[in-house]
Amino acid sequence: PLLPQPNNMAQQHVLVAGQKTPWNKSLFSCMDDTSVCLFSLFCPVCSMASARTAFDESNWCFNCMTLNPINFRSIVREGYNIEGGCCGDVLVGYFCSACSICQGAQEIGVRGPSVK
Repeated sequence: PLLPQPNNMAQQHVLVAGQKTPWNKSLFSCMDDTSVCLFSLFCPVCSMASARTAFDESNWCFNCMTLNPINFRSIVREGYNIEGGCCGDVLVGYFCSACSICQGAQEIGVRGPSVK
């Protein structure tokens, strides 16, 4: 409910095997969707759990207990084959956690569930 729904009109990246794609939302575009921004800022654990559940239909309670901003960012980035790496995930997830959570939740809102 508080996460953005997939937008079919949004720019979708066509995946070529092995090709990395950029993030649809920049790290500091938090205010593009204020409800996701506020949810990520005031209840980051619930925001990550809800976004991850929307991403791969995993268990929300399990996500609440196990996710942190670093592994959430890595899951989203690797799941959508977004450019970047582990070192960036650690630095951004640690030093800009609220923006990183918001970016990941917005990315899931734009791209929709991961392909299984």
